[in-house]
Amino acid sequence: MMVCALNGKIYTKSTAVIKVIQQLSELSLTAGLLLLVPVQIRDSIYELVANNRYQWFGQREKCFIADQSNSNKV
Repeated sequence: MMVCALNGKIYTKSTAVIKVIQQLSELSLTAGLLLLVPVQIRDSIYELVANNRYQWFGQREKCFIADQSNSNKV
């Protein structure tokens, strides 16, 4: 299960994903709009993806880490 601690609050599942996207992305406003979707619907979608992620996206031996030499290129 995804868990995010932010400003003294704990978020789980779909809300945690949205909070992380808001912190890391220029799409923070769009991600924030997802909070308007009822949590039961968001968490159902979260569970569907979580239960099928390996089948849909495959499984890796190691975590993907972006090449640092390309991180500053525009």
